[in-house]
Amino acid sequence: MSFKNSILTACKQVIHYKITQLNDAVNELSESANAEIKSSAGDKHETGRAMVHLEQEKLGKQLHEWENQNNLISRIDVSKQNDSVGLGSLIETNRGFFFVSSNLGKLIIDEREIICISLQSPLGEQFSKFKEGEKFEFNKVEYRILKLS
Repeated sequence: MSFKNSILTACKQVIHYKITQLNDAVNELSESANAEIKSSAGDKHETGRAMVHLEQEKLGKQLHEWENQNNLISRIDVSKQNDSVGLGSLIETNRGFFFVSSNLGKLIIDEREIICISLQSPLGEQFSKFKEGEKFEFNKVEYRILKLS
C-alpha cells in the first residue's frame, strides 16, 4: 500500500469514527427523550423536551458536516499524479507533510506526522498557488514545496 493510500485510509477511518460517534449520540439522545416523555409531565417536561430537541439539531448539523467530509474524501484518487496542488495532493515541505483532503488536523502514519488540511483553508489556498520547488511565506513562516504527489 502506498504512503498516500495509507493516509487516505486513515482519513476515512477518522471520519467514519466521528460519524459513528455522532450516530450513537443521536440514538442515545432519542432513547433518553422517549424515556423522559414516558415519565414526565408539565413545564419541566416541556423544558426537557426542548433541550433534547436543540441537542438533536446540533448533533444533526455536526453529522451532516461529517457526512459531507466523507463524500469529499471519497472523491480522492490517490493514484492520480499531481503537478499542482489540489484535492488529494500530498505535499512534502520543509515544514513536514500536508495532505489536501479535509481539515482533520494531525495524523501519524508510518511514524510520520501528516497535517490534513482542506483546499479552502488559508494554508490550503496558499499551497494551491504554488508548484513543486517553489516557496512562499504564510504567517511569517516560510514553506518550500519539496515534493508534490
